[in-house]
Amino acid sequence: MSDTNSALEERSGSLLKNIESQVSDLLSNFEDQDAQVWAYLIGGVVALLVGLVAAYLYAQSVRERRKSRLERIKDALSGGIRL
Repeated sequence: MSDTNSALEERSGSLLKNIESQVSDLLSNFEDQDAQVWAYLIGGVVALLVGLVAAYLYAQSVRERRKSRLERIKDALSGGIRL
């Protein structure tokens, strides 16, 4: 009986160590994935900000080009009307 009990205790001890090892590995994998998620999130936010700045600068340049054309037309018309 004592041999059976000691064998069961030894087996349960090794099972507990195995489970503890697996849980530890699982937690380390979750931590690695958490770091990857944060990296992707930060990268996405930075890309979004860069895109917004580029769109703003493009809109400003289009606005300046349009303004220059309108001013040229206005100057040409006002110069042509004056006699």
